[in-house]
Amino acid sequence: MWPGNIALAQSAPSFSDEFDAAIHPWTLFESETKSASIADGTLLLSGKSSALPVLTSLELPAIQEDSFSLEVSIYQFAGKKNMGYGLYWGGRTDNLDYHVFLISSNQKFTILRMERGQYRQILPWTPTPIVLGPKQWNKLGVRRRGSRYDYFLNDQIVFTGPADLAKGPLVGVMLHGTMELAIDAFSLDSP
Repeated sequence: MWPGNIALAQSAPSFSDEFDAAIHPWTLFESETKSASIADGTLLLSGKSSALPVLTSLELPAIQEDSFSLEVSIYQFAGKKNMGYGLYWGGRTDNLDYHVFLISSNQKFTILRMERGQYRQILPWTPTPIVLGPKQWNKLGVRRRGSRYDYFLNDQIVFTGPADLAKGPLVGVMLHGTMELAIDAFSLDSP
């Protein structure tokens, strides 16, 4: 087991985006219910409907390997404290299979697996003081080493569980409900 405080990426990441320019093929959109755009060095993601999940992603095939580290910094600047937001990985283009690691600004986190269009709960909503409140940056990370996933919040391990096959090459961020996020420092390292 790793010590409590540890940085995920120990070497230069295979993929990194600081969102200083729109040079990577993120899915960007604008509608009445959701939006994703890049401005002022951040990826901005918003949901305007309490019923719809919103996600933006790009294709990084390394996410399907047996070893990787995925990390992102997220800032919730508007929205409900009890709605989830966080990392999305291993997704297919039909959005029927993927993994999610979500936090809420009321200091909880959960881990879910979407399978054939239905969520399967890996870990229920769990309280932790490690999640910082709204209008503060939270760093989320997932590290896969063979048959195990390690989940990190603000550089502290919060859960270890079994890893299963990533069905697709899509990675990104998602939110549930009505909120606005700023995303920065998204990286994937596949040693």
